Amino acid sequence: MTWPRLLAALATAGVLALGACPAPDPDGSDDDTLHDDDTGDDDSTDDDDAGTDWQPFSLLSLNLHCLKLDGTDFASNEDRMAAIAQAVEAEGVAAIAAQEVCDDGQQDALVLLLDALEATTGTGWDSAYSFAHTGWEGTPDEAAEGLAVLARGTLLGPRTVEYHEPGELRRVGAAATLPAGLGSLHLHSLHLDYNSDDARPSQARQAAATALAQAQPELGILIAGDLNDTEGSPTHDAFGAMGYDDLSDALDDGRIDHLFAHRGGDVSAEGAQLVFTGETYPVVSDHPGVLVRLSPGTGDPHDVTTITANAPTDGLPLYVRGDTPPLSWDHGWPAYPVATDRWQLAVTEFDGQNFEYKWVADDSQWQAGGNESGVAGIDNVSTPSF
Repeated sequence: MTWPRLLAALATAGVLALGACPAPDPDGSDDDTLHDDDTGDDDSTDDDDAGTDWQPFSLLSLNLHCLKLDGTDFASNEDRMAAIAQAVEAEGVAAIAAQEVCDDGQQDALVLLLDALEATTGTGWDSAYSFAHTGWEGTPDEAAEGLAVLARGTLLGPRTVEYHEPGELRRVGAAATLPAGLGSLHLHSLHLDYNSDDARPSQARQAAATALAQAQPELGILIAGDLNDTEGSPTHDAFGAMGYDDLSDALDDGRIDHLFAHRGGDVSAEGAQLVFTGETYPVVSDHPGVLVRLSPGTGDPHDVTTITANAPTDGLPLYVRGDTPPLSWDHGWPAYPVATDRWQLAVTEFDGQNFEYKWVADDSQWQAGGNESGVAGIDNVSTPSF
């Protein structure tokens, strides 16, 4: 897809910016996928039964490094995508979270990858794409860069997470609900800021909170991608604070690519591995891929606490600060816009503890008056003024 066509597609599709709009309809009727090459002929991933009635599959997270062949042995991107597709088939991969998915006006990485996947696997693949920014602007490598979620079968509710604090380059997340045959799990692909030590953990908090708000109460959530940060960093810790387990934590501690699942979801991991390292599979990018085998499981017991505000904000996002982890008085957790002038934060980690909190507009303008009193395990509703 050329750059002008991409701009036209964005304008036509009306991509959902989660910083300003309510959740998509669960039936996918507001489908804003920019690339949709699904043939609809993969019965194995189109079952009617959701929940735990699904077969194990592998999930791959891979930063494609745009359309660059540097550091690989490939002469073309067609050959590179074919090698990815061959590994996908060999490892039983049924869903992919992709980053640095680029279109330079001559080649579209997503189209090349979809074509290779369908030719190699013999099944239809669907995709949800979110444009982030123009990468390598002013150089021969300049291209429209984004993120994508891909799956065998039909995706539902493709959506874009528009980060409140984008950093130097506009960063977004791409998300969609996987087919019922893949557990109807919510898969998010993310690529966080590289330069800003403030923007990166802020984006992580928003990614973690947004995914939780959209999926609760089922919590079948997968978040995968390039954090540009390692285990033990504030960025990585933001996911753990909201109840996510890093399914790739047994791999190299220095890696910046991770794959999380919420502990409350009915999904388990059978093992993780790095792929495209030059050993079993060739190097295809400047990042190794992270691959995890998933199967139905039983989530940890949890109570969902919601904190809801009914308040006009003049377009400013609302955050919650408080005295009980994961809440903090030092920084806010971004709430999700469930309706016009109605915001909600979902938390699974209070463990029965009551708490105090305050709403903060744009994480800088505190609500007037004293602290709100929160009760764990219920919906706490207030009408703050600023």
